[in-house]
Amino acid sequence: MQQLQNEHKAVFERLLALENEVGNLMLGQVLEGTNALLTMPVFIENAILPHFKIEEQTIFPILANGTPQEMELVKGLLAEHIVLRDLFYSYLMEVRKGVVTEELLTLSKHVCYQLTTHAKKEDALLIPLLRKWLNLGSGGPSPEHAPPIVFSEEEPNSQSS
Repeated sequence: MQQLQNEHKAVFERLLALENEVGNLMLGQVLEGTNALLTMPVFIENAILPHFKIEEQTIFPILANGTPQEMELVKGLLAEHIVLRDLFYSYLMEVRKGVVTEELLTLSKHVCYQLTTHAKKEDALLIPLLRKWLNLGSGGPSPEHAPPIVFSEEEPNSQSS
């Protein structure tokens, strides 16, 4: 459970850096050195998308046979994952053009907002439900036994998600 919360904290930190950078760029400031616009695509591919996969394969099934409200939560979070993957694809395509455009800045802000909203929802609703289920001994797999998400600054292998 702690791993999930730590990963969400890392996502919030990355998104804050991206949001600050986008704000500065929109104000016309020139940025030097490694920046969030350059590292965010690798973070999405090497950390966020694998995180989604672990949630979908390990965590969501724990609640899939729960109450109607729990099943609705899982359906909603899965739907958000689909929307976020589409948004990430658009963002990654724009970043790979290699030019900071108004479209890239707008997409960056949208990624920040949507992903922050999603992670906060999971923190507020999903994690408390998982604690409840795991304390009741539901017999489902424990998310603490999911493989850890390791973020690397290296480019990901060419895999399609």
